Amino acid sequence: MSDRSSILSIRVWLVYLVLLLIAVPWYWPDDELEVWAGVPAWVFVSVVASVATSAYTAWLFLTHWDVDKEVVDEVAGGEE
Repeated sequence: MSDRSSILSIRVWLVYLVLLLIAVPWYWPDDELEVWAGVPAWVFVSVVASVATSAYTAWLFLTHWDVDKEVVDEVAGGEE
């Protein structure tokens, strides 16, 4: 998975959709009073889902983002 089409694949967007559905607390009942780690359960789940979304995005960039080494060297000032 190193070309641009793989970055924009349906699998990537489905993972983002699932993480969004988990992160937004619209499915929690209004009278939910359960507390996890000192915060309401819905806050805990939202924060964990947000961290998971960030980690997934970082993983995509690190493993699937194809950057030409020459371009990186130019930007870093390695070639004049």
